[in-house]
Amino acid sequence: MQHEPQHALLDVLDEPAFVVDLTGGIAFSNRAAGSLFGSADRGGSLLDLVEQPHEALIHFLWRCSGTSHPLPGAATLRDTSGALTRFRLRGARIRMENTPLVFVRCLHSQRDQFPILAAKIRELNAEIHQRRRIQAALEESLRSNEVLLRELHHRVKNNLQMLIALMAGAQRETSSVEARLVLEEAIQRITALGSLQRLMHESQDLKAISSSSFVHAICDATATTISDRLRMEVHADDSELAHDAAVPLALILNELLTNAAKHAGCRTGGSVRVELFNQNPGWELVVHDNGPGLPPDPKHRRFSGLGLVSGLCRQLGASLDIKNDDGARFVIRFGR
Repeated sequence: MQHEPQHALLDVLDEPAFVVDLTGGIAFSNRAAGSLFGSADRGGSLLDLVEQPHEALIHFLWRCSGTSHPLPGAATLRDTSGALTRFRLRGARIRMENTPLVFVRCLHSQRDQFPILAAKIRELNAEIHQRRRIQAALEESLRSNEVLLRELHHRVKNNLQMLIALMAGAQRETSSVEARLVLEEAIQRITALGSLQRLMHESQDLKAISSSSFVHAICDATATTISDRLRMEVHADDSELAHDAAVPLALILNELLTNAAKHAGCRTGGSVRVELFNQNPGWELVVHDNGPGLPPDPKHRRFSGLGLVSGLCRQLGASLDIKNDDGARFVIRFGR
């Protein structure tokens, strides 16, 4: 045949392919077409293989004859067994022996013409499914951790309240004035820590709390234990205070307020001013009462009063500045 090289190229295709005229007459069919539809070749017609109506196929062939770019179409074809199969058609104009013909490829509707893309899509779907499973597991773990954290805060709160109740009971039963004072100081410190713990529990941030909320919470907690002996004036900005700095700072502030109550609270009109500001970088806590001030060389035990404040400042990596300025003025500076 004159066009055997072109025919050999069409035989490479794994889908049925025909070269037909504008009436559907078959000029050539490749090996895949012969295997599926029989030896339809010159003299046969593509219309013989197509389920009625034929007009749609004729219209498709005429449209394809006007362009060399493949146009989409569809047809239901009958194979050698008589079974009907829906095919997607791709047709374009070609020219053989100076005769206008149409090259038609029959793509099985159920066959995936993009195996590599389909495999990638399957891989992506599997990965998405796996990621969703991992996300669901993480969300469940997060919910469990939140429940455990709430339970932990609840137990800590209950334990602190029980400890305060036990100390208060012991304070009422003891006849020793010194023991009663020691127990009172311990109750004040635990009350301050309980107030801080409650604030941490209510906060949505696991690493920091509001500095303003912190100062007001500790001052309010201390005020419940020193009665109305001292008027408090509180000023603080609303920055983020790290949890690891808040614990020693709560005890420091409680000790300084208790100290102010002992001195400034003994006089009429006793007051204390509390300030906490983020100096960026670093923090500054100021506690200034209007009492008589501190003696030049105050005597104190290591784990009470100012001795405890000094130890907590070292733990916090803070500097402590004490001076008399119309009362005792304490300035604590730290860098977290």
